[in-house]
Amino acid sequence: MSRTAQAAALRNNYFAEGGEPAARRRNFRVSLIDLVRPDSFWPHPISVEMAFELLRWMVEKGSDPSYATQLKWGKCGVEEMLSGGSVRGFTQIKPIQSLDDLRKRFHYAILSSPESDGQVAWRRDHRIDVNSSLTIKAPVYKAFHAVPQLGFTSEAAVIDQLEDVLTGAHGTEMAVSLNPAHPDLRCFDHIDISVQPRLGFSFFLTYGEPVTEKLRSSWSDLIAHSRPGETFLDTFARARDVFQCLVHGSTQPCDMEDMRPLYKGEFIFDQVEALRAGAPAITGP
Repeated sequence: MSRTAQAAALRNNYFAEGGEPAARRRNFRVSLIDLVRPDSFWPHPISVEMAFELLRWMVEKGSDPSYATQLKWGKCGVEEMLSGGSVRGFTQIKPIQSLDDLRKRFHYAILSSPESDGQVAWRRDHRIDVNSSLTIKAPVYKAFHAVPQLGFTSEAAVIDQLEDVLTGAHGTEMAVSLNPAHPDLRCFDHIDISVQPRLGFSFFLTYGEPVTEKLRSSWSDLIAHSRPGETFLDTFARARDVFQCLVHGSTQPCDMEDMRPLYKGEFIFDQVEALRAGAPAITGP
C-alpha cells in the first residue's frame, strides 16, 4: 500500500460510536521530516493531536530566556521564529487559526533561516532539524483511533470538527450574546488557539459587528483552556461543545466553567439556561 493510500485509510478509519473509552499514551515518537513533506494527508503519520502537542513542546522548550537574543529592533527568539515574519518582541507565538497555519509553524521551526543566536541554539539543543526523530513526553490518545467519550469517530472527524469550529461559521449571528454592553453585536468571526508553555492550549472566540462592516468593532473571549492532565483533544472537545452552544444555540450539555471567572453576574449563563428551556436568548443586560 502506498503512503498516500495508507494515510487515507487511517484518516477515514471509522469506528462504532460508544464502546470503551479510547486508550491514552504518555508519549509519542515523531520524525520531523514528516512535518514538512508536501503531503495532502498532513500530518500523517502522526495525528493532528500529536502535531499540536509537538508544537506545545517546541514552545515550552523555546521559553527559556537564554534563547531570546536582543537585536537592534527588539527581542528575537523562538516565539518570533514560530510566528513567522520579521516582527520582534513577541511574548508568545501568534495563535493558530487553521490546520494550514499549524503546518506553517513547523516549516518555520524546521526550515526557516535563523535570525538570532538564540534560535540557532534552540534548534541545536533540542535536535530540531529534518534528520531528527524525537520522543515527545505528552499525554495523547492513540493515533487514528476513535475517542468515543469525546465524540470523535475517526481522525477525519477530528479534522472536520476542528475546521468547522475555527472558521466554518464565519459571519453567523450567534445564539448567545457575550457582551452585556453591546448585546446586539454578536456576529461570529473565528476561533483561534493560543499555545503557551505552561498554560497549554486556550481557545478564544472572536465576535463583533457584522463582517460586512469595513471598520468593525470586535472582541475576543476565552471559551476553554487546558486543565491539568488534559490532552489537546480533551480541551478541544470542551471548546467545540461551548462553540456549538454559543454560536448555534445547541442545548446539549457543555462545560462552560472556564468562562465563568471572566464574567460578572450571570449574563451569559442565564441566556444558556433560557435556550435549554426553549426560550429566546437574552438580548440585553
